[in-house]
Amino acid sequence: MKLLRAVLPILCMTAVVLHAAGAAEEAARKQFLAWYGTFTGSVMPPEVLKGYAAKLAAGGASESEVAEHIDAVRKYMSGMPPELLTVHFNKIYAAHQELFSQEPNAFLVSSVRGVASRRNSVE
Repeated sequence: MKLLRAVLPILCMTAVVLHAAGAAEEAARKQFLAWYGTFTGSVMPPEVLKGYAAKLAAGGASESEVAEHIDAVRKYMSGMPPELLTVHFNKIYAAHQELFSQEPNAFLVSSVRGVASRRNSVE
């Protein structure tokens, strides 16, 4: 019983700390997602993170706070949550610049070479 009395407060404090950490990460995710929805730069992840770090620094965050926030965002991005993917792909499809080359690459050219002539042949 003495052991339980000694351990119970530690378990309770651990639960409180973990809950607070989870709440802080959730707030960081929401803040990032709101910012990303208005971001007008490149959709390439390294550039997005660079832009977000600049926004945090401009808002008065210290270097360590920026690093912690960016780490939390990287972790969030690696899970590929649907709400982030929605914003990300909306940005890609709405972009007025081409993100990918419109020219056929060598693989495509070699794959379709002769297809038109075979399509009309009778075998």
